[in-house]
Amino acid sequence: MHIWRDIGPELSLGMYLIGWVIVLLLTYMLTR
Repeated sequence: MHIWRDIGPELSLGMYLIGWVIVLLLTYMLTR
């Protein structure tokens, strides 16, 4: 599975962005 080695950086960046979106949504819901 050498494809994962090429996808690795983009996948980790995607997870990082998704994490930020979840945090922002939770903060928005809690402070609404």
